[in-house]
Amino acid sequence: MTKRPLYYGQLGDNSFEARSKPVQVLGENGIGYLNLGIVQKTYTLSRTSFLSFQPQSEGYKQSSANGVTIWNTGNTANINVTATLSGKNATAFVLNKTNLGIISPQGKSNLTVRPKAGLSAGTYTAMVTVKGTGINNNLSFNVNFIVNPKSQSINVDFYMRTANKNTKLNIEWDDSFFKKSAKTYNNDLAIASLILSESAYRLDSVKKTLTTFGFNDFKSHNYGLWNATNVGHSFSKKKIGNDTVIAIVIRGTPYTQWHKNSEWIGNASGFDISKSYVIKNLNSYIQKINGLTINNVKFLITGHSRGAAVSNLLGAELSKKFGANNVYTYCFASPNVTSNNKRRYNESNIYNLVNNDDTVPKQPPFFVSLDSTKNGRIDIFEPYPTTDGDKHFTKLTGLKYSKNLKDAPHSLETYLAYLLISKKLTISNKTNDKIITIKCPVNIEIYNNEGKLVGRIKKNKVDKKVKGDVSLYIKGDTKYAYLPNNEIYKFKLTGTKKGKMNYIVSTVNIVTSKVTKQKEFKNVTLTKGKTFTTEIEKPKNSKLFVTKKGRITAEVSKKGKETPKTQLSKSSKLKLTSKKATWKKVNNNSGYFLKIMQGKKVIKIKQIKKGQTSYKIPKKLLKKGKSYSFTLVAKGKGKYANSKTIKSRKVIISKRNKTSAI
Repeated sequence: MTKRPLYYGQLGDNSFEARSKPVQVLGENGIGYLNLGIVQKTYTLSRTSFLSFQPQSEGYKQSSANGVTIWNTGNTANINVTATLSGKNATAFVLNKTNLGIISPQGKSNLTVRPKAGLSAGTYTAMVTVKGTGINNNLSFNVNFIVNPKSQSINVDFYMRTANKNTKLNIEWDDSFFKKSAKTYNNDLAIASLILSESAYRLDSVKKTLTTFGFNDFKSHNYGLWNATNVGHSFSKKKIGNDTVIAIVIRGTPYTQWHKNSEWIGNASGFDISKSYVIKNLNSYIQKINGLTINNVKFLITGHSRGAAVSNLLGAELSKKFGANNVYTYCFASPNVTSNNKRRYNESNIYNLVNNDDTVPKQPPFFVSLDSTKNGRIDIFEPYPTTDGDKHFTKLTGLKYSKNLKDAPHSLETYLAYLLISKKLTISNKTNDKIITIKCPVNIEIYNNEGKLVGRIKKNKVDKKVKGDVSLYIKGDTKYAYLPNNEIYKFKLTGTKKGKMNYIVSTVNIVTSKVTKQKEFKNVTLTKGKTFTTEIEKPKNSKLFVTKKGRITAEVSKKGKETPKTQLSKSSKLKLTSKKATWKKVNNNSGYFLKIMQGKKVIKIKQIKKGQTSYKIPKKLLKKGKSYSFTLVAKGKGKYANSKTIKSRKVIISKRNKTSAI
């Protein structure tokens, strides 16, 4: 008789599978074992992470789709797998497919989600659910998409100091500026802040500009005051979503007193006292706003010049209390406000824009405090000769930018011209200015490249009547001169009594405040009335010379030793025709150069070897009826030896072969 085998386990309900595990079986000849196991079927799904959608502004045409991979991590095929959208904004999204079909064990299927085009401003949220036959726990995840209000193009008034006129500007304003972290630079918000900073010089103007930007509840303080510890400032607020944004606009030095900036920029404590007054008034303003908490308030702080200095300090203090993400601070031409790097606030939500031609942001000088700096990040820009920036400046003002144009380096139109060409901030690599330290009893005169006197120290006092872009400071018998980077300066030193002089040339990095000694002349012999000269361009190549009646008599070594210089012989007459310039030899020369000018225009500069005593003038160089001036200079032996102007003479070309002197 054949007996049926007896299986231990119920296999007929399809919820288990036979696998290779020994199972006891009863047969005709006794009990045996089969490699038959019982394993439960599993139906599980997993997914890769889902990337969030990039926010869009109203009017966008199409947003990119984001994908997610659905994995079958079970041991049984998933059949009838489907994907659906649900939730309040389910209709705002589209799936690339709703039927994923069969997914084999360890298999996958790709699913993409895309927001619909043309959605209005708002936040859209939906849930994606993936399910299939036998799956007990459905796979679900949320999708979110933000549409920001379309930015507004706003017309604002802007006064240009250099051109002394008003203009209308069209700028972008978007409330979504304040949806992003303040630590993310926003060029449009920087431009709007600059417009506010300029308008702050006139009370009616700042109120009008804030209203144009949609702010209300305007309140101003100290606009009738001007002293070292009070600064004009105003507050205004705007409700944006669940947050209240408070604008704090701080007035700079009034235009009529720009030339007195140096009287305030050396007073960092005055900036701090001014900030305290602003804080006091701000607290009173905030207390009157219902429902305001530390979690639903944000700040926009801005100012120019002195106003920027107070803004910088205020931005640092409010950031510590309300968080750097919520305090948007844009400072234009801010002087240095902190003299101790240990106190410096380093978060990147405070932006300090600095024109490298502008001396105000470089004050108080580094030699007053060698770590003098600002809170936040410092961004240096070179406005000239930046072709695009110069075009914007000219378009705004009708003038060509120059560091010598009155008020141009410090004016907000120069800063605006930079912002109009730059969507991101770039720190200039030309951030090293120069510091000259002179330790001895001397009088000092400083001349710029045009020969203009720009600084003077006499009888151990700074001559305040001399105006220029250099900064001078005296401490005991030590004199300091701070020189902007992009200029060549010539020093004249005159001893006031017998002694020894130390002369040091250093560079300072505007961003890091690091001072580096480049050249030092020690133990230079000094007597009353003894004069020295030096030209400051490249600090490492600086030379110091002894002079007598304006002529170099010796070069000074780094250890103070004086080496006499060869002198040129007396000047020689310069003879001219329309064809030729001739002269007598100048002894000890190393060559000549001849400069030919028509009015202020240089027609030609010709380098001439030392053995020559004539120069043949090209035929087409001089035109009939025009006036020209000829200057011949003999160069002394050695790179820094004396040069001598032999003769400067004007002629009119009357005929091809003749000239007539003027």
